[in-house]
Amino acid sequence: MFNVQYSMLFKYIFKNTVFLLIARSVFKAFMAAMTIVLARFLGVENFGIYSTAVAFAAIFLVFNDLGMNTYLIREGSRDKTKLPVLFGNGLVIELIMSLILYFAIVVAAIILKYPPQVISLISLIAIATLIYEGRKIFEGVFCVNLKFKIIGWQQIFYSVLLFILTLLVVLKNPDLKNIAYVQIFVSVVILLFFIFILLKFLKPKVVLSQIYPMLTGAFAFCLSHFFFIIYFQTDTVILSIFKDSHDVGLYSAVYRLVVAIFIFSQIILQTCMPVIYRIAMSEREKLKRIYRVLVKYLGTFGLAASCGLFFLAKPIVLLAYGKKYEGAIIILQILAWFIFLKFLSSVFSTYLLSTSKQNRRAAIQGVAAFLNLVLNLILIPKFGFIAAAATTLFSEFFLAAVYYIITTRDFKEKMIFLFLPVLKSFLPAAVLALFLYFTKDYFNVIVTAILGAVIFGLSLWVFRFFGEYDKKLIKQIISRDTISKNTSNNIGQL
Repeated sequence: MFNVQYSMLFKYIFKNTVFLLIARSVFKAFMAAMTIVLARFLGVENFGIYSTAVAFAAIFLVFNDLGMNTYLIREGSRDKTKLPVLFGNGLVIELIMSLILYFAIVVAAIILKYPPQVISLISLIAIATLIYEGRKIFEGVFCVNLKFKIIGWQQIFYSVLLFILTLLVVLKNPDLKNIAYVQIFVSVVILLFFIFILLKFLKPKVVLSQIYPMLTGAFAFCLSHFFFIIYFQTDTVILSIFKDSHDVGLYSAVYRLVVAIFIFSQIILQTCMPVIYRIAMSEREKLKRIYRVLVKYLGTFGLAASCGLFFLAKPIVLLAYGKKYEGAIIILQILAWFIFLKFLSSVFSTYLLSTSKQNRRAAIQGVAAFLNLVLNLILIPKFGFIAAAATTLFSEFFLAAVYYIITTRDFKEKMIFLFLPVLKSFLPAAVLALFLYFTKDYFNVIVTAILGAVIFGLSLWVFRFFGEYDKKLIKQIISRDTISKNTSNNIGQL
């Protein structure tokens, strides 16, 4: 029998997801546009230098808040009375770590003997990055209070302002330092925006005696984030050490494009997590149904995105970056399949978080990061960016497989249980692949992508991907009935 409260949960998630998807799409669109502008105006060499500075500074971000953001969301979702202390202590920890990390970033760049131009750029990018990352502890509070619109509007404002100012600087004087100054200015504006809004309804409270328990509670989250950063950023840094800026520029241009596709899975999981945290330990059957739905839809759309990027890699690269980036086509074709795996692994990863298995999650990510690092060190000197892309794909496959095994065993189901709904999308994906293969050279890439999306959607319907439960759920979501003012409370009690 269809559960009304269960459909209400998905309707709530759908409404927040739609808004955040729009906001995040605007954010990613402007950030992608900025990447394209920088890549075109700076040229492959200078864009490679810029990407090196960004990746190098990002590696140190793992220790920025020591896992406080994730810890705040989990603990605050379970008990909101803890929020003032979680927020206040989190701010103190983040401020201290930002000062320490800035010094560490500059010293590490000097030790690795980067050219003076690169070291200077790294020091400026590090300031902008550390300031902007300070917003996360604020976002955590908004997330716990289900105020996703504030997060969405911030992303829109940041991306639009950064793009406009960057474009003006590039058109007038495309100097790398000027681009970094723009990022610092916009990051400060965003941080002030969060401070002004949040302090209206929540005052931070610092309790020094609670800092150590918070640090120990968040350690697994910090460790997990450390492995995540190592996993995602070391390939670019290692590439910059063993290869020239040209190779870094090619790889970074495509890599940023692929990362932009993650918005869909990130937004859905972000809106789900506060609710999932509340029911994870007491409502196992509901949790199982939620994750089966998440795997079904995220896996399906991740597969479609991977097919699209693989077959349209050449026109996408040429349209976005121009002929001088033609060497990056093979990189995009490899990384295209990374999206499908990442969509799946992100779902299973959040399951481990929601059920307080963050230590196990961190250990798995540690193994994946180690494999990624070793393979990059061995293969990049010989095979360059091809090795970096292939290693990333292999590491994500490892993560998805291990996460999947743990999740299905924890649910006490057969191995095929969670993945079975995704298998129903393989035939529609094959239809999409055939369509793209035979039409990619006859239409504009944007037209082809739109037609491909329509073909895929129709194929899902023809091959009966949507069951009776899906149809009921969709009808409930798009119905005109509005969610009551007490929806958030009701959902929290599911």
